[in-house]
Amino acid sequence: MAPRRPKGNVRLRSQTPRQLPHRHPDLPVLASDSIAAGNVCIRKYLEEGRDWRKLTPQEVLRHFMACNLPAVSLRRPKREVSGPLIAAAAPPASRRQGLLAAVATGILQAVDQGFYWSRDQKCEGVRIPMSRLVRLPAVKASREVHGGAVCTVSDSLAVDVCLAHAEEERKVALVRITSNWAFTVKHLEMDPLWLRSSYLKALFEMERQIHSPLSTLEEDVAVYTSDVSLLRGPLEEGAPWLPQAQRMDVIWLNLQRNPDVSEKDHYLKEEERVRVMEKFQQLMSLAEQQGVSVLVLPPPRDVWHPSAALGEVLRDAARNTGLQEVIVCKEMPEKFFGRWKDFTDAFKYGIHEVIYDKDLEDRQAVVARLNLKSRSSLEALERYVKAPCTPRMAAFPPKAETSPKTK
Repeated sequence: MAPRRPKGNVRLRSQTPRQLPHRHPDLPVLASDSIAAGNVCIRKYLEEGRDWRKLTPQEVLRHFMACNLPAVSLRRPKREVSGPLIAAAAPPASRRQGLLAAVATGILQAVDQGFYWSRDQKCEGVRIPMSRLVRLPAVKASREVHGGAVCTVSDSLAVDVCLAHAEEERKVALVRITSNWAFTVKHLEMDPLWLRSSYLKALFEMERQIHSPLSTLEEDVAVYTSDVSLLRGPLEEGAPWLPQAQRMDVIWLNLQRNPDVSEKDHYLKEEERVRVMEKFQQLMSLAEQQGVSVLVLPPPRDVWHPSAALGEVLRDAARNTGLQEVIVCKEMPEKFFGRWKDFTDAFKYGIHEVIYDKDLEDRQAVVARLNLKSRSSLEALERYVKAPCTPRMAAFPPKAETSPKTK
């Protein structure tokens, strides 16, 4: 007896399983919105028949270095030209974007299948990252918790710092600070986190997991993503697969884009500085509640704040938390307009008020040359010498020789 057909215009779900990627990929390719020979589409990785996990580090490195070479010229273009030839004749920037898209597609396929190959060995246990919407906790009273967290500055990438601490079996969380809740995959090289971890899969599934569109999120919330796997090495080394996937957490935070800044590189409005201070305190409290030991902060992507004032605010928030260590990475120092050292000095030492008078020695020399002995003249000169001086701000610990003592 034939099965009964459902009434109405109802489409039956196919009982055949989805075909897994099995064909060997070929480079070069171009990033596109459709899948074809010579093209790769990141968002349609589930429909991809080529297994981009099988790219060897030698292939990736060879084509990465070839992106700096001029394009191949086709002298006699025919009507039917294969996809790899079209990709080889593309500009270097387009070939580079295609290579980055192929590397990212391999990561998405590894997360979807749950495994990858590293040095001819099958590495399993790749988890799907899970995101949830978390409301930032209320700011508690200022307190010193065992001296606070250790403030450290690193010259390495944030992903490398997270990998080093994850191998030591310490729970690590990376903070991603932006000015809005939007993302695009057109410029993959802007964020190494997308090319080396499974966080790109979390971005694709984020709206479904948090049950809310990203464009409607408020300012007092954060997106906490757990079970993010570090899978690959740097692209300059061929993006090799790691022998073992390391896990970390990612916290996505929203911050004001362009606050008012004074001429002395400080917050012009006190309420804006207080708002930023509360945001970082809530961030530290959230990480402490999730059991994080090490918090890694790369520079914000599209947020422009005063360098020294931002470093001092971050230091004050770190000293009032129970975290073990807070690390600032020198990933994009150009975001501080050449004031990266001011930011790091303020983060490590704080901003100290140094009071000095550059004309003090000149006035003392004038008194010594006059050699007056009358009491009234001496009192007048003493008031002249001890005139109040202008306080200056410095983002480093004051030294003894830079602050002369007045008699």
